[in-house]
Amino acid sequence: MLRLLSLSLPLIVATVAAPRPVALYEFNEDSGSQIIDSSGVNPPANLDIIDQEALKRESGSLTILRPVLLSSKSPPAKLINAIKRSGEITISAWITPANLSQSGPARIVTISRDSSNRNVTLGQDKTKFDARFRTEKTGVNGTPSLSSGKVVTKRTHVVFTRSKTGMGIMYLNGRKTGQRSFPSSPKNWDSNYRIALGNELSNNRPWLGTFHQVAIYSHALSPTDIAQQFQDGLAPAKPKSPAERSRILFTNHVEPILAKHCLECHDSATAEGDFDLSHKGTAFLDPLIISPGHPKKSLVWKSVESDEMPEKRNPLSTSEKAHLREWIETGAVWSSEDIDPSAHLLLTNPKKFPRRLTTSEYIATVKAAMGVDIEKEARQLLPNDLRTDGFSNTAYNLGVDLKHVEAHAQLANLIVEKLDIQKLANRFSSNRKTNQRAIRPHLQSLGTWLLRGPLSGHEIDLYQGIVTSVGASGGDFDTAFAYVLRGMLQSPRFLYRIESEGS
Repeated sequence: MLRLLSLSLPLIVATVAAPRPVALYEFNEDSGSQIIDSSGVNPPANLDIIDQEALKRESGSLTILRPVLLSSKSPPAKLINAIKRSGEITISAWITPANLSQSGPARIVTISRDSSNRNVTLGQDKTKFDARFRTEKTGVNGTPSLSSGKVVTKRTHVVFTRSKTGMGIMYLNGRKTGQRSFPSSPKNWDSNYRIALGNELSNNRPWLGTFHQVAIYSHALSPTDIAQQFQDGLAPAKPKSPAERSRILFTNHVEPILAKHCLECHDSATAEGDFDLSHKGTAFLDPLIISPGHPKKSLVWKSVESDEMPEKRNPLSTSEKAHLREWIETGAVWSSEDIDPSAHLLLTNPKKFPRRLTTSEYIATVKAAMGVDIEKEARQLLPNDLRTDGFSNTAYNLGVDLKHVEAHAQLANLIVEKLDIQKLANRFSSNRKTNQRAIRPHLQSLGTWLLRGPLSGHEIDLYQGIVTSVGASGGDFDTAFAYVLRGMLQSPRFLYRIESEGS
């Protein structure tokens, strides 16, 4: 009996599945405005690229040439909740640092809000790697940090794990280089924080270098697993499966093709011929519209191949047709629920245009930036979004309308009423003086966070004027701060995504 049991053990061990990440970035996209989370977790934690010219992209790698932020639109809820439940994490990153002078630490991977508030961060501090992990004892900054390993400007596998025992360990190229306790529970992780690569969410801790792969797990990998990952990473990359290729084609090519050429006539608002290509569910209702694996059976392909569609417009280019056909041949993987046309360049010669936040995006942005739940009021006051991009159904009208202006003004007042003004102000400065020297840095910090980027001198002057006017009328700091918040919450920089040609 013992002999039989011992003989069966190798077979059992051999069939144990490899660890699965809850977020995985393999950088297989050589173009497009997103970095795809290929973990298979839904919804995926895809990352938006704000400035594509700051990057050099090849299949299997992404090089950051100048400071840029790569971040998710919304918090990765499943990832955060899984780590809160398990009390464990692994961040595995294959990278090539650009230099040995980056500090702060410079953010390689982070789930955080700004430079002082995080759930977890893996970064580079000159010649050391640095990891911070938030628990009920290490606090909102996750310190003291674990600083370990020797940074070199070569392809490197750096791994940080934290187990339920509280022990955090750093590994470099398969070997343990240091450890530190992060005691207590991560139940205080903030569910509103987003995930980012290459910078802090406040855009002030840039990291330069090349990403080859980043994986995040909701458990602590064993030393054996990590050593095996290092060995596997030295081997040539395996070819992508048809499904993986199809998913990449959809995100980088097919979704923009549908947005540019099809949705003007075939979205949920118009749906000519009862044909809606703006939603995954409706696009596959009739197997004759898109038949995965069979372009010649797919009405979409047949109408495009013959130049019958798009109607009364220029046909698709040769490369667009090739991408569409290959996407259907490889399984027609549709990686998002809805297509947002305004996220793609729809005009023939676009320069800059505003893309208003949809109601759902507005609610999520307020919650993430202010910590205020405004969903009930927003859905009551804001006009219904008529299409998946949140705009009217004629000619992709991306302008301002009076109903939204009035609703956003009312919502700004409601948000400020729900806020703890002093608590919010303390996030940016403990100074309560309203003179110019004291208030301008305060306004810059607040504006950078709330308006997603540094304020210009002119913008600071405008908000400084509000503070001065309130002070002249006898108002105190809290009153002035509340008026500034109302102004920022109604600013186009808060309410709109300003997109430019090629972004």
